[in-house]
Amino acid sequence: MTTFARFALPLLAFSLVACAPADGADTAPPTSTSPSSAAPTAQAPAAAGYQTVTVQALHERLGQDIHIIDVRTPEEFAAGHIEGAQLLPLGELEGRMAELPKDGELYVVCRSGSRSAQASELLTQAGRSVTNVDGGMLAWEAAGLPVVQ
Repeated sequence: MTTFARFALPLLAFSLVACAPADGADTAPPTSTSPSSAAPTAQAPAAAGYQTVTVQALHERLGQDIHIIDVRTPEEFAAGHIEGAQLLPLGELEGRMAELPKDGELYVVCRSGSRSAQASELLTQAGRSVTNVDGGMLAWEAAGLPVVQ
């Protein structure tokens, strides 16, 4: 193991644990990385190497060849999720990556965007093509977009 890996991996693990709320819920309010004048389909590269997309842009892609990963808890997922989304809680992601399709874009969503950003970083490091859904389910529901239970 390289010197970098010996220090970087424990730091990454610590940051994932330290940033995750104790009750498993996101605490950050929804944020927007896109200017309000930008078209809803615009995707902006995130600093971490993955893309970020608005909920409106994701809604436009529903029915296309995409895969939506919901990294919330089973209880949150049961309360309402995007049709076709696969539940894969953040805490289980590393051990269950093999369940995800190897090809195609993965869209990652959580409650507000915090856990999905962490998941997007992990998936990007694993070589996957990832798009984080900005604002998560809070933004999805605020936009009046459909949820299923």
